[in-house]
Amino acid sequence: MEGFRAAGVFVGAAAGAFSTLLPRLPHVVPLGLALAIVITPYLKMIMSPLDRSGLKATWEDGACLQSTESTCGPASAASIMRFLGYRASEREVAAAAFTTSSGTEAWYLARYFRARGLSPRFDFRETFDLSAGLPAIVGVRMAGFGHFIAVLEVREGMVTFVDPLSGKRTLTEEEFRDTHEFTGFHLSVTKGD
Repeated sequence: MEGFRAAGVFVGAAAGAFSTLLPRLPHVVPLGLALAIVITPYLKMIMSPLDRSGLKATWEDGACLQSTESTCGPASAASIMRFLGYRASEREVAAAAFTTSSGTEAWYLARYFRARGLSPRFDFRETFDLSAGLPAIVGVRMAGFGHFIAVLEVREGMVTFVDPLSGKRTLTEEEFRDTHEFTGFHLSVTKGD
């Protein structure tokens, strides 16, 4: 998120420089475009807020289950926090990560982890790759929709993960790969440096 905020400075500077090349009236266009780019991520919070009063604290075997169709990110983050020995709830993460009724932006989840002294790291690959680091929030597709799961660890070829829709499971690495359509998104989380 910090990088995104900083990008606003450069977008604004570029729009300002570009607008000096135009006659006075068209200045509104580049400045309006710059404003639209910077404000877009914040509009979702206003246009489709999440009613957090309906979020329940449902835990099964160290797995946080999502309360709504849009809280797979906060539930996955809470499961990773518990796995690393910290307390967290879906509601707390959803509030801190500005979850909306359409989901959670990944950079807000990273900011949540960073604010708690952990080290999040983004990695984008063709498919699931253990070398991206674990535990991690991993992007998958379910029925054409994006979904986050929390991959906790791999031991002796067995992958332990939390699907916030169904709970904690352990599969062979081959079964895990065969039963998930990976987007290539990994947000690994480690204890602070």
